[in-house]
Amino acid sequence: CRLYRLVASYLGYYDPARRTGDKDNALWYEDKTLRIHSLFETKENALLFDNVLQDECITPTSPLDGHAVSTNVAPFSRELSELRRIYSRHYVPQDTESPQVTMLSLSTNTSIVDVVTDEFKYQRIESEEWFGPVGKAQSCHLMSREHCQRFESYHKYDNDQNNRLALSAELHDWYDGRTFAVPVMNISVESVSEGPVIGSRYKVNLIVRALSAGYARLISLRLKEGFVASDDGLEMRTSVYVQNPKVFCECMKWKHKE
Repeated sequence: CRLYRLVASYLGYYDPARRTGDKDNALWYEDKTLRIHSLFETKENALLFDNVLQDECITPTSPLDGHAVSTNVAPFSRELSELRRIYSRHYVPQDTESPQVTMLSLSTNTSIVDVVTDEFKYQRIESEEWFGPVGKAQSCHLMSREHCQRFESYHKYDNDQNNRLALSAELHDWYDGRTFAVPVMNISVESVSEGPVIGSRYKVNLIVRALSAGYARLISLRLKEGFVASDDGLEMRTSVYVQNPKVFCECMKWKHKE
């Protein structure tokens, strides 16, 4: 569900005042009006979510495209210990309380990788906790499938696992610019190990650069343990392990310039 993903991306919480028994509710329908009620720990996150939600009504790929969107950001006081985070996996398509209009199918350019695959294990930059209990990630093309299929010299990269990063749906959207008007992050290669370090895989050190300090904070919360942030917080250094660093670097260079 796109809206659940958006709320989760900005670290939204359920309001305990709307809790019934042990069931929380942040999105519901009143007649034909979709209501969204979420709490945020910081004003910055609330305003960032407000901004992206307003953009949904003019985003062609959004189920809210063309609909009127009205938002209100107001201060609330709640005990943090009472709050529960909103996660994408909380969306239940079969539940009549889950807004069906917010469903968004995966692009045909996206495939799913499982937690047991080498791609998930070695070509992932986020902590496992962001992939839910079933450990599913999206296999993100670096050099796009469209580009690979359009030019014969790049056909070989379309199904090459070295032309991939395993990303969560949220980070994939941020990287490709599908959630916002422009991509809010970019990734470049800093260095490559001289030889294989894990089996036949080379270590590739990456620099993840955020568009702004606000986005940098959101991205840094997702990165796997061991990343190093720059003094201004806009750049974060992490690493992946690939079998063919030459192909990976070429595809990453293309993506970085896109």
